[in-house]
Amino acid sequence: MRESLQVVLGPVRESPLIARVPAVLRAAQRAAEEARPDRILLSGAGEGFARRWGRQMAGLGAPRVECAPAGAAAARPGPGTAVLTL
Repeated sequence: MRESLQVVLGPVRESPLIARVPAVLRAAQRAAEEARPDRILLSGAGEGFARRWGRQMAGLGAPRVECAPAGAAAARPGPGTAVLTL
């Protein structure tokens, strides 16, 4: 059985655009493809980010992609969950 994995990316507010898409979403896509995490948390992403980029977030291929306030993302993993922070 595979260990549960959560990937935390951010801070979103400082993410540059690469071909008109935030670099943090490009990193999330790569993490989803390579690591197959159970959850991806985008640290520092507010409601505006989720509204603007929700379609791209839904297409990442991870079971759950969530936005978290800056500093709160690390406190959210479940027990026994490995965390990769970038």
